[in-house]
Amino acid sequence: IPIKRRLLLCDQVTNDPEKTQKLIDQIKSLEGENGWQWRYEQAKALFLDDNFKNNYPRIISLLQENILSNPDDQTSRMLLARTYDKAGELQLAISTYRDARIRSQDNLSIVTPLVAALYKAKEYDQAEQLLAPLRSLRVQGDAALVGVEEVEEAALLRIGVVVREGSPVSGDVSVFGSLDLENVGSEVGEQLGAVGRGDHLAELEDPDPLESSVGHL
Repeated sequence: IPIKRRLLLCDQVTNDPEKTQKLIDQIKSLEGENGWQWRYEQAKALFLDDNFKNNYPRIISLLQENILSNPDDQTSRMLLARTYDKAGELQLAISTYRDARIRSQDNLSIVTPLVAALYKAKEYDQAEQLLAPLRSLRVQGDAALVGVEEVEEAALLRIGVVVREGSPVSGDVSVFGSLDLENVGSEVGEQLGAVGRGDHLAELEDPDPLESSVGHL
């Protein structure tokens, strides 16, 4: 199953819905109907599919089943939050991000999208309440130690706001127009803003050594 899940990260698979579904079906056959891994991978595939609107109820159902079976399943909880976020259900997204953060207090991969969702919902005071205790801290992130200013900047980038270089994020923000996070060159945007692209959804490492295996699917 781990190998099949890593194959699901390969471009040759993610760009081919039939190969993607074939691997998910194979994982399901190995795990059984109640397996959490196939449900997560199925939800992720539906999340990334162009037909997200029609897939939305199925994604929610799959992820809620995982969380019901295992309340500590942070991977499914974060994808559930991002699903609500993508669908514009901001209050549900915020609530779910908060649930995830309770279990991982200092994880920037949770703090950043939560702050971004609060900004989108125009709940600026709540965002500030979340960030204020972190301002003097260095918080352990997924890829590096970054300060709260970087967290705030990354959250703003997610909603299309560019922070003026050299200005305190909280006090001097300029809007230069909508940004596609894929085109943001900043290291912070790449590390923490990947949520907007969907490539954050994989919790496994880069599967490059398995590229040659894709052709055998």
